[in-house]
Amino acid sequence: MSESPVARLFKSQGKRVRSFLRRRLRNDDDAQDATQNVFLGLVRREQAGALEEDARAYMVKAAYNAATDVQRSRATHHADDHFALDENTPAGSKVEASEILYWREGLRRVVDALNELPDLTQQVFALYYLEGLPHAGIARRLHISIRSVERHMAKALAHSQERLKDYLR
Repeated sequence: MSESPVARLFKSQGKRVRSFLRRRLRNDDDAQDATQNVFLGLVRREQAGALEEDARAYMVKAAYNAATDVQRSRATHHADDHFALDENTPAGSKVEASEILYWREGLRRVVDALNELPDLTQQVFALYYLEGLPHAGIARRLHISIRSVERHMAKALAHSQERLKDYLR
């Protein structure tokens, strides 16, 4: 019996996915859970007959989305947290706390803006920024032209810039 595409992906890419998620989430337990969710989603899609020909591209997108989901969950769960300041807390700590919240909200907005884009544009963006692939590598992986990669990158960047213009003033 031949090995399933998901099993081959897990053997060849499982450690890379977990390493990416560990770097992105900065938490080994969250990275382990997210990695399991990525491959569980791949197995479910495979069993339903909905796994596309390029399962690897789907895996990249799923890993990116899993990290985003964990980060959103963290932001939601910590939105009501209060920072305990006492007389021994340096005055700059209050500014740092508000700055952290500001950039966390900015990251959420970036993710939301990227999620509004078509799937292929998201995949191109993720392969470039998350896997560090050059345009030619992305074109080969997704079976599109380099010019198409450039167009998708331009679209993602322009859309993100437009959606964040009021936030970054």
